Amino acid sequence: MNRHEATRRVVAAIAFGPQEVGLPYVAPDGSQPLVVATPAEYLSDVLVRVDAVGGSANVALAEVKRFSIFTITKAMTAVDASEESTDHLNSDMSMGMFKIKYTGRRKSHFAVKGVDVEVNSEASSFAYA
Repeated sequence: MNRHEATRRVVAAIAFGPQEVGLPYVAPDGSQPLVVATPAEYLSDVLVRVDAVGGSANVALAEVKRFSIFTITKAMTAVDASEESTDHLNSDMSMGMFKIKYTGRRKSHFAVKGVDVEVNSEASSFAYA
């Protein structure tokens, strides 16, 4: 499934699905930005799209039968490389590997190319409509 098909499926499930899908992140202007990603996409590409919508977004990771929603917040400050609580990730990590690494953690900080990113990976999982 490509990203465009994934976006159609996620948006249809949010709008018309049998389950109520709540988007946890609300921007200061009241909008709820949504970035749809597939498991094969690079984390760095998804972070560029998150940055394009203001630096924070709800991210829907679209898999074959379900999608998961979590939030990503990109800090505008550089990360201290010596800070032990921050995982330093390779920018070519796939979103599928990212999900495996962060499933089960409530909040995680990580750095990609020296930029601090916070993930609320208390993901909700939904079936498509």
